[in-house]
Amino acid sequence: WVAEQKQKQIEQEQKEWEEFVANNTKDLSAGEHSIGEHIEPGVYDVTFNGSGNFFAYDANDGLLINEIGGGSYGVPKYRAVLIDGGKIELSGVSATFTPAKRTLLPYQELELFTGYWVVGIDVSNGRYKATPLGSDSGNFFVFNDKGYPKTNEILGGDYGVSEVVVNLNDGDLIQLSSLTSVKFTPED
Repeated sequence: WVAEQKQKQIEQEQKEWEEFVANNTKDLSAGEHSIGEHIEPGVYDVTFNGSGNFFAYDANDGLLINEIGGGSYGVPKYRAVLIDGGKIELSGVSATFTPAKRTLLPYQELELFTGYWVVGIDVSNGRYKATPLGSDSGNFFVFNDKGYPKTNEILGGDYGVSEVVVNLNDGDLIQLSSLTSVKFTPED
């Protein structure tokens, strides 16, 4: 009986999540969009239709995201945190914003795509070696739970390091920019 009830609960949660995604996935055209009015605040996986610029701002017009999306020079996918009262600007590109199902990834080898990731919510804490996949080059930041930078590296390419070892603690924020994908390998 307990197993049957647990299975029903899992099925109900999955159904609710699918309804939430269907109701909150947004296709946004080039232009300006208000967070809280045109799209709900939250965490989204963004895919680009075409190639262009993607900007997101907080409620005080502070720039949070400045990324080239799509095409041969941009990233194909981005993990965005959209803050109520902020805005999104898309230039030369449209994009699909799909609510992200946040699941704590275990302490094991994993890949993260461009965007924002929270240690303790998206990624398990621990010591990792981060390496770019492919020939990408971009910015690799880790901020502590107070917002101060712990790591600031150019990762990959001719001017960056080929790998960086980081100690990730709960509450740290990982920001990847211009990198299609980064592999995180547990490091002892």
